[in-house]
Amino acid sequence: MEYIGRAIASKFEATGFPTEEQVALTLTQDNWWVTRNARYRTKKDPRYHEVDIIAEKKPIPRSDTRIVLVIECKKQEEFPWIFAVDSTRITNHFAVTIAAKEVSFDVLYASIEREFERHYYYNSIASTVHISPYYVWGNKKDKELDPIREAIYQTLNHWFEIYELELNVAKEATPSLSYLYPVIVLNGRLVTYSVNGEVKEVDRVPYLIEYLPSEPVPLSGKLHARKPVVIDVVTLRHFKNYLQLVQTKGIL
Repeated sequence: MEYIGRAIASKFEATGFPTEEQVALTLTQDNWWVTRNARYRTKKDPRYHEVDIIAEKKPIPRSDTRIVLVIECKKQEEFPWIFAVDSTRITNHFAVTIAAKEVSFDVLYASIEREFERHYYYNSIASTVHISPYYVWGNKKDKELDPIREAIYQTLNHWFEIYELELNVAKEATPSLSYLYPVIVLNGRLVTYSVNGEVKEVDRVPYLIEYLPSEPVPLSGKLHARKPVVIDVVTLRHFKNYLQLVQTKGIL
């Protein structure tokens, strides 16, 4: 039976599932409410979709403010993930969604705009370009794959579906404030590459991407047909520190 155990352990490690286990354990130890392998269906697609982890927490007990993390867990041991960074800075992005009665939208969003400089995203350098590790090191067959792109769109699609659910709840809900963060936790190495040729190993990369929702999104009393979204790409070893960042500098 020993060889069966070794074979199972080998396959188990290769799936990336242990990464999800470690992320869930870290969240639980920090008193987050964790949902594993959350399934949902969209209006356009009746098939079930699945996100690795959804974590929720009220940073202040009995308050109307909560943080929601939409997390995809990935494992890549052989090659690092590469993100090109330049002078792009995040100054006009909302990493939040509001769940409140419609009459409260304007006031709450105006408040967020005033306080946005206190958010850890504000004026930080973001990546808008990623380089698939297989493009640099992989063989010809590997170069057809892009695990970073796949992870980004998986996370983004899950995040936006939950965002739209929040907006639906807002029509009936008691006024409350929800901060929604899409996150990729990578069990592997993150590398940034700058335009001047500097290569650096890092633990977190804010990846800025614009998403075109199916319907305009209300922000600050205005309808926006295009929404800039930041996806945090975080290494597994840094995830615990990231949670502290979100709970302190993430909420306004």
